[in-house]
Amino acid sequence: MARYLIDTNVVDYFLMNDLPERGTELLIEVIDKIPVLSVISKIKLPDAIIAATALANNMVLLTNNEKDFSRIPGLQIINPKAL
Repeated sequence: MARYLIDTNVVDYFLMNDLPERGTELLIEVIDKIPVLSVISKIKLPDAIIAATALANNMVLLTNNEKDFSRIPGLQIINPKAL
């Protein structure tokens, strides 16, 4: 399977059932690969998608939102404003 980065507006279309059938099928395949970070870490879905993407691709996340992202096990973050 190819690697995908999901823009949150696509998730909105998915949740509103506003994608063509193949788009919905593709998104289901991708979403099934995203850890349930929003439940585990109590963060919003867009942040969970960002975190899952960083974790899946072994990336360090540059963010000013240390409060939410620091709760995610294994996620490396750097706050450029704190350097």
